[in-house]
Amino acid sequence: MLSPKTLEVLRRDEGYGIEVPTTRKAHSIIFCRSCTSVRKRRIPWDNLIFNTMCGQYEGVKPDLGTKPSLGNDIFGWMAPLQFGNFGGLLSTLVWVMIGFVTSYVTLTGLSLWAERGASDPVWQRLSHVIPTVGYGMPIGMAASAFGFLLSFPKGDAVGWTAQGFLFGCLVAILLGVIPSDHVRLVRILSILLGALLAGLPFLRTVMGRADWGKLLVTASMVPIMLDVLLFSGGTFGIVAGLRPPHKYPRASPLEDGDNIAVPAE
Repeated sequence: MLSPKTLEVLRRDEGYGIEVPTTRKAHSIIFCRSCTSVRKRRIPWDNLIFNTMCGQYEGVKPDLGTKPSLGNDIFGWMAPLQFGNFGGLLSTLVWVMIGFVTSYVTLTGLSLWAERGASDPVWQRLSHVIPTVGYGMPIGMAASAFGFLLSFPKGDAVGWTAQGFLFGCLVAILLGVIPSDHVRLVRILSILLGALLAGLPFLRTVMGRADWGKLLVTASMVPIMLDVLLFSGGTFGIVAGLRPPHKYPRASPLEDGDNIAVPAE
């Protein structure tokens, strides 16, 4: 049971948010952001109900409705399935790799499909649109992360994040509009995306965020894992962009007198 004094401390703590009701029932809901419940278990983002008159713990409020239900259980699985954190760091890593491989295979497959009509002007424009959109969205997201990190001295995270996203998308669109070879466009966008991803861990450290030494002391492995993934993905993008394209040998045209294999009847 929590005393009113303890509730007042939780109210001032930035790790909690307290919703004060306007009804006659003297209940408050504490959004437990510190992942610590009254039973000393890790239950992130649960809505804990306390009686503000006596401080007695009265249970957990479901995210949907007022009573536990199947719909609430399904809703509760949406975030773990989206972020892949249902099994800890290992499942999150697997989820990230699946997402990266799926996106990369889809993008390269669409690019190869568009090259089937390289002689048609319509297909040529389509071959420029596909990498512009496919690389432009991640470039915009990475640029928004740059804007977020750069906003710490200014104190305007929302504005800088949005401006970073718009700036990154605008750069990708301009590169796609400029007439150039399809292969050259893909290489430029790949290098740009790789540079942004690889630079995020260094920018995070430069802007005063916790370095790896402090993170290892506090056993905070999630930021370290994100740094490794971002740097690895960025390095892959830079290497893929700098690598010369593979040229497949073209078959020479048949000349008179060449033997042509005929299937047997």
